[in-house]
Amino acid sequence: MHIVVWQAMFLATGLVLIIDVVRHAAGCMGGEGMNGEVLRRKALEHRLESLEKEVHENSQVLHKFLMSLETQFGVSELIDLRELKRECHDLAQGIVANIADSPAPPMPSFDTLDSFQSKDDQLADDDIFEGHAKFDDRYGALGDIPNEGFEEQSHLGDDVFGEQADLPSTEERSATCREWRSTYGVSPGVSWGQLPLELQNKWRRYDCDIYLQDSVQGMLDHKDIGQRPRSQDHDDDFNVIGDIASSSEQDLLRDKEGLADKGWW
Repeated sequence: MHIVVWQAMFLATGLVLIIDVVRHAAGCMGGEGMNGEVLRRKALEHRLESLEKEVHENSQVLHKFLMSLETQFGVSELIDLRELKRECHDLAQGIVANIADSPAPPMPSFDTLDSFQSKDDQLADDDIFEGHAKFDDRYGALGDIPNEGFEEQSHLGDDVFGEQADLPSTEERSATCREWRSTYGVSPGVSWGQLPLELQNKWRRYDCDIYLQDSVQGMLDHKDIGQRPRSQDHDDDFNVIGDIASSSEQDLLRDKEGLADKGWW
C-alpha cells in the first residue's frame, strides 16, 4: 500500500514538472501571449528613444566642436572659392549658349483619341498597309486601297482649320502666352504645368513656344521673375553670373569657343 502511494506521488510530481517545463518553454517561444508582445514593443520603443537621444547629443557635440574651430582658427575664411565661382560661371554660360542654339524639345502631347486605338490595332494597321501606299491621313485615302472602313473624320476637326484664319494679332498672342505661362506654371518645351487641355490646343495654335523662346535663353528678363540676388562676398573680385539674358550673341560665341578649347563643349 505504501509503495502504491509513493508511486502515485512520484508520478504526480513528474507530471507537474513536465507541465511546468512545457509552459515555460511556450512562454519563452511565444512571449507569454499578448503580454509578451506588449513587453517587446515597449523594449523596442525604449531602445529607439535611447538611440535618438544619443544621436542628438553627438550632433550637439560635433556642432560645438566645429564652432570652436571656426572661432579659434577661422577655417571657412581659409577656403578660396573664387576659382570655383569662375568655373561655375563659365559652365553656366556654356549651358545657356547651348540652350539658345538648340531647338526646344517638343511639348508633351495628350491626345484623347489615340487612346481608343490599342497597340495591337496599330501593329495590325502597319502589317496590312506596309509597302502599299502612304497615309495622307490616318483615316484618309490610301492610294490603291479602298477607303471603306476609314470614313471617320480626322481628330483635328474642321473647326481647327477655321480658327487658324481667325487668330489674334502677334502682340495679343504673345501676351496671352506669357499670361498662361505665369498663371499655370508652364515650362516651354518641358511641361504643361497646370494648363487645361483646351488651353493646350490653343497654346499650339498660338505658337506659344516661339513667342517664349526668350524664356529659355534668359529666364530673367520677364517681369514676373525677380532679379538675381547680388553676391554677399564683398572681398571677391569676380562678378557673379548676373543677368545672362543681357549677354550679347558675340559673348556667347566667345564663351563657346573657350569651352571648346578646354574640352568642355
